[in-house]
Amino acid sequence: MKKLLLTSIATLAVLSTIGISASPNRDLQIALRKNDFKAAKAALKKGATIHSAVLFRAIMEKNLPKVKFLVNHGEPDILESRMTAEGLDGTPLLFAAEFGNPAIVQFLVNEGADLNPNANFSPLGRAILRRGAKKFYMAKFLYNKGARLNQNDKTLMHQANHQQGRRFYRRWKQFIKTIDTPERKRFARKSITEEKGLKIKHQKGEVTVPGFLRK
Repeated sequence: MKKLLLTSIATLAVLSTIGISASPNRDLQIALRKNDFKAAKAALKKGATIHSAVLFRAIMEKNLPKVKFLVNHGEPDILESRMTAEGLDGTPLLFAAEFGNPAIVQFLVNEGADLNPNANFSPLGRAILRRGAKKFYMAKFLYNKGARLNQNDKTLMHQANHQQGRRFYRRWKQFIKTIDTPERKRFARKSITEEKGLKIKHQKGEVTVPGFLRK
């Protein structure tokens, strides 16, 4: 046993001397940290593997070149991976919409990311809520590709005592106005109908309607 341990230490020392790392994964981490994709490819050839957590980190850093590399060289199902962080539980596309990089969102969608993943919130909802996204470029891109709100989004939107819920509802109404016809008209009618229906129910005492919906 002692002889085997000494042999292993000697092997590591030789590898270090000739400039060969005994850990391809460590080489990959260092290369990606430096955005050295040539070295990252070399590490992959030596047996390194790409973990989905690295992709989520690149998305939150808004590092498009790194995101492209990780998606193109990662596992085929890397776009379906999930992570829980920042109050979100979902896929890379959900986090890309939350952290507001339109180029990354567009890339992920073009690579086949699920537009309506099973998550606590939807990519479309996160894009609508983005601060500074007054013209809704990212949200309109997602919507036109087929993204829609999920039930959790709608629940949040109708929570009058929730500041984000009130802001979400206002921004949703603003977003509706930017949608091209006939979708704009259809959703505008639906929104008005739903609000009137809620008011009628409220008058009958069937439900409590958020104050901001009654304005």
